[in-house]
Amino acid sequence: MNTDISDHVLFVHDAGGGSWEWCVWTEIFEQYNFKIHSINLQPSEHGLKNTTSEDYIRQLIDYSNNLDISSPILVGAGMGGMLSLRVYQELKPSAMILINPLGSEAFGRPLEEIDFNSIIFNNHQDSPDNNLHLQGDAKEKHPGMESRQESGPALQNLLEKTPIPDIDCPCLLLLGEHRQVIPPETGNELAAQLNAEVISFEGSNHIGALLGIEAKAIARQVCQNLLSR
Repeated sequence: MNTDISDHVLFVHDAGGGSWEWCVWTEIFEQYNFKIHSINLQPSEHGLKNTTSEDYIRQLIDYSNNLDISSPILVGAGMGGMLSLRVYQELKPSAMILINPLGSEAFGRPLEEIDFNSIIFNNHQDSPDNNLHLQGDAKEKHPGMESRQESGPALQNLLEKTPIPDIDCPCLLLLGEHRQVIPPETGNELAAQLNAEVISFEGSNHIGALLGIEAKAIARQVCQNLLSR
């Protein structure tokens, strides 16, 4: 592996999720000798309804700084992908993996029809409960494995105001092939802007890539891609 790429990996979960989203990937990454760090984003002291994207951004920066690591590999799914882009300048990651980063298509309707002033339920169709890949003891290992509500204002801010930074590190963009959260043309445009390599997977959204039947194979592919650089 290129010595410029860190062996520390910082996983950033999606809206309404948690570190449990990465239970399959962390197992595979550890097999490849990566050092794993996974944040659980928390509502602000003013409550979830008043939590903003800046609250999450500050938590992510503070979490990384407290680990005392430099230039980690950032891996973000859905909302976590957009947050990873927002903290790029501060954390200066040595590589980025973005899995179906959150786009307006994730809500299935125009943004102007969504009341972002309220708390929004997580929109995962492929919940862990319905995923046949997970072993029977998965919930015992990860007792917090359940979706939660998400802050509407935080999502609105990320959708409307996330700039695409000039990326000068290796970047992988993973896009689902079924019921695209990001349509192919939009995904290709984002990949071009980030100078990113695209990996397609068969799941309907990022939960398929993280917890679906092919999750282990996808995680191995990502690890091998990183090690080959």
